[in-house]
Amino acid sequence: MLMIRVCGLALLSLFLGACSAIGAIAANADREGSHKVPASVRALDGKSFAVLVQADRSIQGEHPLLLEYLTRNITQRLAASENSPRASGFVPADEVLKFTYDAPSWPLKSKAELSAALGGVERLVIVELIEYRLHDPGNRYVWDGRAAATVSVFEGSSSTSELALSEKSVSVRFPDSLGQAEEQLNVRVVNSALAQRLIDRVAWLFYDHEEPNAIKY
Repeated sequence: MLMIRVCGLALLSLFLGACSAIGAIAANADREGSHKVPASVRALDGKSFAVLVQADRSIQGEHPLLLEYLTRNITQRLAASENSPRASGFVPADEVLKFTYDAPSWPLKSKAELSAALGGVERLVIVELIEYRLHDPGNRYVWDGRAAATVSVFEGSSSTSELALSEKSVSVRFPDSLGQAEEQLNVRVVNSALAQRLIDRVAWLFYDHEEPNAIKY
């Protein structure tokens, strides 16, 4: 009887160990996998669009190339054929940037005026940066990158064009863990990663995509 009990306990131990190993494998596979996320904004379907990015002077002063970088990359992502099969066309980033440079007060213009200035585009995607920083304001020696924006879509030529068809808020951070000093990460790495995460979150609003299960932003 004792021998049977010992054998039973041994088999149970092996069974539990196997279950634990299978569970660990499944959990690891889930972490390394991805899942599909549908677009949350469909306002560009069958329409032409232009992307405009704005920020206050303090952000522009500290990051003078940021608006151009975001404009180019968000436009490129939304215009990619695999990402935007429903849009009928778009205004190239170079044309948008030339317009914003020539008319720095463009945020004060009506949406109908903006549309006309950009060739009668049907949808205006306006990304307003609310925050973009690489450090905590009180500690410039430790990285604490954060970016936040409001993403609005407006109809270009309509009596109700001042009312957004869609408005979403996005926010990201980098690094994922606090306490990393300047000696550990180069400023270009931090800036590039933070901007890329912001671009992802803005662009992903407009098309079906896959996100890693273990994504941290």
